[in-house]
Amino acid sequence: ESGIDLEAFGVDQSIGGYFGYGQIEGSKFQYDRNQVFPKADYGLLLCAFQRKMSSGDATVVQMTHTLVTNTFWGVEGGGEVEVLWYLHSKMTSFTEKLPLAVQGELENTSYPHYATEPRMNAFKVNLLMHHTEYAIMQNRDLFAEFLA
Repeated sequence: ESGIDLEAFGVDQSIGGYFGYGQIEGSKFQYDRNQVFPKADYGLLLCAFQRKMSSGDATVVQMTHTLVTNTFWGVEGGGEVEVLWYLHSKMTSFTEKLPLAVQGELENTSYPHYATEPRMNAFKVNLLMHHTEYAIMQNRDLFAEFLA
């Protein structure tokens, strides 16, 4: 319903389900019972993601959402929750710090959205581990405050 290819931006289909966008044509999963946040918040979240991606920094966004009633999952509406969203996405602030040889390895790949494999090679595993560590450390104060 958003009119853009969210997966091209690295936004998993399941996230929309939390905002009432659960009927996804062609998906083998059903997210239509998962709405717990207002639909209007989804656009705000996507815009915040896009701003972070455009900056080249980690896509970490903290938002306050008002719960909507979800009888299927027993969620009572009206309360407010803080959510710290982390979207695994490309970060030029990270990749620019990598050795040139490694940067070359990333060209024409799906990095950081590698296919899930039973035996992912050590290069990909280590790269994703360092990628995630960098994202968390770049936002360590936000994570620390949120988890305190």
